[in-house]
Amino acid sequence: MIAKAGRGVAFGLLLMTWPGVIVVARAAPQTIVVAPGNTEIGFRLYLFGFLPLEGHFTRFAGSLTVDPADPAHCGVTVRVETASLVMPNAEALKIALGVDFLDAVRFPTLAYDGACRAAFGAPPRLEGVLFMRGRSGPLAFTLHPSGAAFAVSADLHRAAWGMGAHPLLAGDTIRLRVTTRLLSPAEAAAH
Repeated sequence: MIAKAGRGVAFGLLLMTWPGVIVVARAAPQTIVVAPGNTEIGFRLYLFGFLPLEGHFTRFAGSLTVDPADPAHCGVTVRVETASLVMPNAEALKIALGVDFLDAVRFPTLAYDGACRAAFGAPPRLEGVLFMRGRSGPLAFTLHPSGAAFAVSADLHRAAWGMGAHPLLAGDTIRLRVTTRLLSPAEAAAH
């Protein structure tokens, strides 16, 4: 019996070293805390259709589960404090946090829950539900593969979320972007 087991191990070792046979050690999925120290949540819109205006949030929390070997498998949940928005000018910030846009007093939190989905013949996407301004609805993000970060972007149409004020000033489309630094193999092992 020991001889049979030894032959099986020897055959396995031979197979692993045989030319053309590749054995890949698969990394375990990582669950990463989403926080301001390792994540950026921001947006860009265009004033009058051509002047870029950006902003980002400074207080949020959540988690990201991602397989470094296969970014098409992921899950994310994040909660953002609406009033933590930062913009380059005080007047723009006041308008963005006001009742016509984010309405931060009545709706102090934005939330997103989603998972990556792969469709045959199409790049994988992060699909989920956005909760904003007392509404919820689907929002899909495009994945931007990178070895060091999990980066996604999406176009949000303001009017669909009850933010249709000043259409000539701000346009309808807001480009959302989220980037979370992935753990290095040493950090993942210690995590």
